[in-house]
Amino acid sequence: MVNNQSSANATLWPPKSALEEPGVSSGDGVPSDTGAGSWPWREVPTEVLATGFTFVEAPSFDRNGRLHFSEVRAGRVHRLDPSAVEAGTSVVHQVASRWCNGTAFHRDGRLFLCDVGAATIVALTPEDRAETVADHCTDDGARLRGPNDLVFDSQGTLYFTDPQGSSLETPIGCVYRLAPDGGVERIATGLAFPNGLALTPDERALIVAETRTRRLHRYAIDAGGRVGERALFCQLPEDGNGPDGMALAADGRLFVTHVGTGCIDVVSPAGEVLERIPTWGNRLSNCAFRGGWLYLTVTREQDGAIHRLDVGTTLGARGHPLFGEAPWTP
Repeated sequence: MVNNQSSANATLWPPKSALEEPGVSSGDGVPSDTGAGSWPWREVPTEVLATGFTFVEAPSFDRNGRLHFSEVRAGRVHRLDPSAVEAGTSVVHQVASRWCNGTAFHRDGRLFLCDVGAATIVALTPEDRAETVADHCTDDGARLRGPNDLVFDSQGTLYFTDPQGSSLETPIGCVYRLAPDGGVERIATGLAFPNGLALTPDERALIVAETRTRRLHRYAIDAGGRVGERALFCQLPEDGNGPDGMALAADGRLFVTHVGTGCIDVVSPAGEVLERIPTWGNRLSNCAFRGGWLYLTVTREQDGAIHRLDVGTTLGARGHPLFGEAPWTP
């Protein structure tokens, strides 16, 4: 399942010639007429770390720098050590529902996972003991429909999206937060497939990707933790199917995977699309920082793979520190 390319053999995708011909597709999910005139294209060296999966999603890192990701419709969570890719990947968890997605690490070492099929959030210990930590809203008892993605704030509060069953015609998607004491609060409603999410560096706003409208929304968070009304943060280019997962750089730039384009849209802290990074794969689903590297889950036809981009060298970007990366003091 592993195909490793050294930095010396890093590949550029798509080739520059494919992007210079207006209206010509690169042939791998990256049309060349999708905004190149409005947003600069930035080619970034790409390394292939692992291949041979089905549809992959949800990359996240533990404190030891090991990458974890979901093989969505197989219901498996895999682990890969980027410093020893020749050792391959290992399966660290299998959900009974065989449908999982988002992952995020707590400081205490537990991996929080969206079990989509069971419509729950589960917490996995390093010994692979699973505990359901959220399956309904505390306020009214309504069951979750199928969580998708999640992110911790610096105090251990978990924000997550719940999009299953929602669409443009039926915008019933919600956003919740799970408090450290176990309470589950619904903080946003009326969304057409809420997907990836990220907190701004000062944690005074939550950015939520609404896939079906190709929008990023901003929800202000006041000093008391109260969440404000939805405000449009960024309208992404209309060429793809919409935003999926995203990762936050330390300087506030958002790196947003745009499904159907094979591109990452780089968005400024002011909500402007700065540039687009073309990548390999017609289903680019999510990304995560580790230092100056951006790790990607991509699927080309039926072949899921893990890639990484050197955005530290080419774009001066480094990941914003996440809650799970620091030591835990109860």
